[in-house]
Amino acid sequence: MADGGWRMADGLKNKNGGRSWIRTSEGVSQQIYSLPPLATWVSYQLVDFETLATKLSPPHFVVVPRICIPDNDSAMQVMTGQVQDKTSGNNKSRLSKDGKWRSFPRVPNLLQYLSSETYFARVKAEGKIIRQSLETDVWTTAKLRLVDFLKKQQEASASPDQYPTFAEAVDASSQSVGQDTGVKATSKHYRMTCVRKIELSWPGLWKKRIDEITQDECSDWAAKLNGEIASQYFNNTLDTVRLIFDHAIQRVAPSEIQTKNPTRGIARAKIRSKELKLPEPDQFRELVAYVRKQNSWGKAAGELIEFLAYSGTRLYTEAQWVTWELRTHPID
Repeated sequence: MADGGWRMADGLKNKNGGRSWIRTSEGVSQQIYSLPPLATWVSYQLVDFETLATKLSPPHFVVVPRICIPDNDSAMQVMTGQVQDKTSGNNKSRLSKDGKWRSFPRVPNLLQYLSSETYFARVKAEGKIIRQSLETDVWTTAKLRLVDFLKKQQEASASPDQYPTFAEAVDASSQSVGQDTGVKATSKHYRMTCVRKIELSWPGLWKKRIDEITQDECSDWAAKLNGEIASQYFNNTLDTVRLIFDHAIQRVAPSEIQTKNPTRGIARAKIRSKELKLPEPDQFRELVAYVRKQNSWGKAAGELIEFLAYSGTRLYTEAQWVTWELRTHPID
């Protein structure tokens, strides 16, 4: 910006007239070559700001370098944000009778305390008014925190009767798994095998309500089951019962899955590799011959042993999918 003109703090040596220079906000003067003649002929003039302010009808602003100064109190309030826009968007608001609170018709559960400009959440539960600070004076942040507050209040007011029994939770979870197209048919079948194992190892569980099952009960069941079955099978069964709990709690109290699921504290079993001790060929033939000599089921059992040994299939998984038609397929 050129010397003088609008720089009132520095005073003006040249009160009238100019030097036909373009005045910039960085205190740099540049010669004009390509602007129209009028832009270079008309130079800056001294402005009496006090006289100008009295001629303007409020609210108006008097512009000085880098500063915008309002000429009345109402304009100052608008500029500093003390008065919000009452006509645009969700900010449209109304004051309480005592003038201390501001409510927002389009956001019914949101209030603002005017003296501190802090936003509050307000909800009525079981006939009582609950008002809690959202600890912010920012409009967008207050709306986000209000959603979390309302969700927690809804979950807190949920009746215990809304929790299903474990049997109902198993049916709902099984239906969800059955409708999942991303899960293979064999995996769905194995999941149901784990469900049957849960029922056999904990018969009384099916009649209990989800919120009545404690972590101690789950820990006792898991400790006993871990000593009866293989580690991998135990881990899959534990994952199944955990999935059933998660699915049931998700419908009633989604944000409390981590705290209400009683199986969360149970650790998975460590899988240790076993040292295989296979019989010699002669020993294996003697074993099969001994089984074949037993009662009526001996011949079939001997053939099953040979089939599993020579094919490498597992009894409760791959072997169940083998059909009689496969006998005609050549072996590579």
